[in-house]
Parts: sequence; structure tokens; C-alpha cells
Amino acid sequence: MIYINKHKKNNFQFRADILNFTNFINKDWGISQRVINANVLNFRAATANVPFFQLATQTEDDGTRILIKDTFQKNASTFDVWQAQFTLRYIFGK
Repeated sequence: MIYINKHKKNNFQFRADILNFTNFINKDWGISQRVINANVLNFRAATANVPFFQLATQTEDDGTRILIKDTFQKNASTFDVWQAQFTLRYIFGK
């Protein structure tokens, strides 16, 4: 505390906040995911009142098509990493 005179006290207040604390502990925690393939089964046709479905496929990086294996993807935004916020406040005498 800083005293200007005997009757008034001026002081500083320091505060530290950590947002997404679980990601601060472990980089694999606290990360949200978004849906990239919501439909695992695709409706193709109906013959004689019997529906026909096909499993969804996805394209690999090399161009080959395979059965779907990834339905979620990790987000990459500022809300998915830990953040620290520091505050310094000066309080005038009371």
C-alpha cells in the first residue's frame, strides 16, 4: 500500500486469470470439435418400398476414396487455446 497521508490509503490490486485452464495443463484437453460429416449413411434409392443406403465416403489427401473414418475435426480458434490475462488496478484513497 502507498500512503499519501495518514488518513487516505492508496493501493494497487493485481489479478491474474487463466482462460481454458485444462488446455494449460495438457495441450490435448479443452479443445472443442466441430462436425465435418454429419451423415454417416446416405440414402440412395428405394425399390419396391425397400430403402437403399450407402455408407458415406471421404477423400484422402492422395485422392483415394475410403469409407468415412473422421466425423469430427478439432477447431483451431482462440477459444481452444489457453490464455492469460493480467490486471493491475490502482485504487484511490478511502
